[in-house]
Amino acid sequence: MNNFTCVSCERKLNTSKFNKKSTICYYYLSKARVERIQTKDFLEENFTKTWSATLFKKYVLYLIELGIDAETICKNISKVLRVLQAAENELFKTF
Repeated sequence: MNNFTCVSCERKLNTSKFNKKSTICYYYLSKARVERIQTKDFLEENFTKTWSATLFKKYVLYLIELGIDAETICKNISKVLRVLQAAENELFKTF
């Protein structure tokens, strides 16, 4: 018998995920991504200044504290990442 639930969190799998023979749901993938974007390696890879990395991490923690679900955070966090990277580039341009 086929398993229609996520092997990690026991949530029901989306039909498209099941058809692709996936065993992990979108929720669990989003939750793992939110944890990964807070790691030191991710922050060092995407930011050159500590103030912007700290601001980004605090923003993610703030969203978690507000109770925003991981899927929503993942959908919107890339925009914040781009804005902070652009701010770094503009503020520290060498003329």
